[in-house]
Amino acid sequence: MKKIRKILIFIILGILIYFVFFSSYFKIKTVVIFPKNDDINKIVDNYIKKRLRLNFLISKSSLKNILEKKFPKYEKIEIYKKFHYINIFLFERKKVYCVKINEDFCYVDKNKVVVKLSKCQPVIIIKNSKENCKLWQIMPSEWLVNRLETFNKELKEYQGSFKEIFKNFPDYKFKLKNLEYDKKNPIELIVNIKNTENTEFKLILNLNDKTIPIENIIYFLKSDKFNLSDYQKLEYFDLRIKNRIIYKLL
Repeated sequence: MKKIRKILIFIILGILIYFVFFSSYFKIKTVVIFPKNDDINKIVDNYIKKRLRLNFLISKSSLKNILEKKFPKYEKIEIYKKFHYINIFLFERKKVYCVKINEDFCYVDKNKVVVKLSKCQPVIIIKNSKENCKLWQIMPSEWLVNRLETFNKELKEYQGSFKEIFKNFPDYKFKLKNLEYDKKNPIELIVNIKNTENTEFKLILNLNDKTIPIENIIYFLKSDKFNLSDYQKLEYFDLRIKNRIIYKLL
């Protein structure tokens, strides 16, 4: 009886080992990558082969880490693993802002990662920086993107007020062109504003200002201290002193 019991145990173990490791029941049969990427397909195929294509030996987090390190061009990689298949979704980084750092031009995505080195019309200009654009790296002085987004949002919210003030000047605009930050002058931030199609002026802010004191500008423009007809001659508004506006005409 003992011999028969041992034989039965060995037979059962053999069946289990075969069922788990050699049958197709637990094996990954299909890998689908959206969009198609042959390089990633090779890495994934090699990864699952080393693990005998067995579902329970394949770690989604481990595979994801490998792909993210090797392919930083993707903002997000999602992996779905079911019983016999793996689906991988690739989300490529999209260029959002053009940045000029010293003499380098680059595009960054919404996470401030440099996604392309290419000449473009910059919305952020950084001067005298010790760092330049490096592909797939966070851009230097990345906080400037947050300021840009905040300032743009503020200016759009007050467009109605500026249109009312300059209603007699149909070519007037008040749109943000770009931000300038000079690391040799780290206490100020310059916001370049287009006031017509062909002219612009500067808002000089304290570097610590996270918003533009637009209500102060509106109050000043409505007062008799500024001649609205001089708007095309405007060189800058200096707003670094709280509750004061200093301006200069060309």
